[in-house]
Amino acid sequence: MWKKSQRQPRVAWEEDGALQESSSSVEPHEVTMVQPMQTDASGLPVYGEEQEAMAFIQTFVRLSCQMKDSKLKFLDSICTLCRSATDCGSLLGLEFFCHRYELAEKIKVLLNEESQKQMCTEVRLLAMLAITGLSSVGSVLQDSTQLINSCFLSILCLPPEGEMTSLEASLYTQTLDAMDTMLKAVVLNSPAESLQDILEAGQNEERGDACRQIHIPVLGKVFGRLILMSFEEETTKCVALDALYTLLKFICQQKRVTLPEGNAQLQACWEARITSLLHSPSAKDFMEAFGNYLGPSERTDIILSTITMFHYSSTCSQQVALSMLEVIGRDPDWWLMDVPNIVSHICHTGLVTDTQVQHRLHSLLLLMADKSPGLVVTTLLQMALRGERNALSLWEVMFSVPQTVEKVLKELHIQLQDQKNGVLQSSDENTCLTHVALLASEDVHEEEFALLYNTCRFLMHSDNTTDTQMLSLLLRALITLSESGDRARKMKVLVPDLVNLLRHNLVSLAMKALMVLWNVMRHLKRAEASPVAMEMVKALRPYFDEEESWVRERCIRSFRGLLRTVVGKEKKWMKNYVHSVLAPLILRMSDEAPRVGQASRNAVLAIAELLKWKELKHVVKTRQTWKMADCLVRMSPRDCARP
Repeated sequence: MWKKSQRQPRVAWEEDGALQESSSSVEPHEVTMVQPMQTDASGLPVYGEEQEAMAFIQTFVRLSCQMKDSKLKFLDSICTLCRSATDCGSLLGLEFFCHRYELAEKIKVLLNEESQKQMCTEVRLLAMLAITGLSSVGSVLQDSTQLINSCFLSILCLPPEGEMTSLEASLYTQTLDAMDTMLKAVVLNSPAESLQDILEAGQNEERGDACRQIHIPVLGKVFGRLILMSFEEETTKCVALDALYTLLKFICQQKRVTLPEGNAQLQACWEARITSLLHSPSAKDFMEAFGNYLGPSERTDIILSTITMFHYSSTCSQQVALSMLEVIGRDPDWWLMDVPNIVSHICHTGLVTDTQVQHRLHSLLLLMADKSPGLVVTTLLQMALRGERNALSLWEVMFSVPQTVEKVLKELHIQLQDQKNGVLQSSDENTCLTHVALLASEDVHEEEFALLYNTCRFLMHSDNTTDTQMLSLLLRALITLSESGDRARKMKVLVPDLVNLLRHNLVSLAMKALMVLWNVMRHLKRAEASPVAMEMVKALRPYFDEEESWVRERCIRSFRGLLRTVVGKEKKWMKNYVHSVLAPLILRMSDEAPRVGQASRNAVLAIAELLKWKELKHVVKTRQTWKMADCLVRMSPRDCARP
């Protein structure tokens, strides 16, 4: 068997080259001096082994009869030149050289000369490797239909693998792998045109049964890329649509779902459907047309490619990707097969700022969480083990939906309690998540949960980033769970710590704590809620001047609601306290944010109602703002209660 020669460094060519070819006859595998090269190829790196490879190729193409070893060395020489030119960025010179000596055509001839009865040489294997190298060299494989067809014929016409010797079977397997790699390289280096060549070669092949076993590498990724090209630049649109058309027909044949021969009516319907795609193409139509003929891994590749599209700057690209995800969302049982892979991809590449894109990605995550909560939870826990803190944002999305949070927390509780599977090691974070998960369990009653919470007080926090991120996640879960009356009543034990969180230096955490408190307060008796309301009012006052308008609005609205909650001694305290906030609220009635102004007006009316201050109530209702200052000056606290 031919063996590759060792690399031997030599002196570099001068600019115009100085290799010469002897006029005397030589053996095919013996290389001497060759005639001078044209300057168009002088940009090629020709050092040592590359010089020998180029000289041998020039000699080989002139020989009328080649021995086996010469064929192998010729193909390996092509691989050597392609590898060197790629590394040195000299593909332009190599492209001229390949066209001058018609290397693609020569490879096709060698494949056609191989015996179809046995796998006895490495010619097929090296031919696949040589074509892989040439796929990156400009327009060398521009018209590759016949060459690809020869590749298929040289492999598919061989006897079954079971009838081969062990040596032949091993070589056959290596060659198939090399052909798979070759097809992948050809497709990815020029997806629209090359894919069409490959598919046309497969369709023209007469051995129909064998062709149905041809594997199209990275089919899902190619499909996603073609869809993108079909709705982008005009220069690529037509050829991409043609490739999609050919791909659709080919996949139908591959999956054995072509229409019965001789049934002209059904065949006409099928052709009409494909034609309609070409006349009025849309991403959704192509997804629906392709979807039924793809395997699980291919469907997953399409989803991953679609998610990746969101990183393109083109608005058109994002709209195409959104349309594709819409089709996926309609039939999650069919599309969402490889849940761990899709979840990881959303986490790693789905960090986009566009609101519409975020909504679509979050919807996809929620569909997977409802369909396979165990797989989603396991994947995110494993990501947490690897220190991927950005996974917390995905937990927060799932914790925002009542139906989803129940499924996820129940699954989370099971996995965190199972110490044998090693999903997580013991930590404070695990304890926090475990206790929150207990809230979703109907078997844990209010008193039992109170005892468990008092052992860890997971809402007590520190100021480091890790703790605040986990605290934010826990509060998100509590907000959703507290929307249920039964679970809200279990959370009474959390109220003191939630009130303390209203004073947190992170406004986002304080606002989440406020939302939980409101949900819990609705399920407390007036006597229980009154002292809590008094503490909440004091904590909310600083937020009236917060920079974010939504924070000002929420806190002022909450303040107004709390005025109606107090009773007894807390109500007496409240009547005295509200005088200190009355002037700031009146000023906020003219806030630049209209919603804040309306909330402030309603709060002032609530104060007037609490104090039975009829004149103030009238002035606010009639919007006589110029009288408010006089009203405040003339009325003392003792006058407020006068009928």
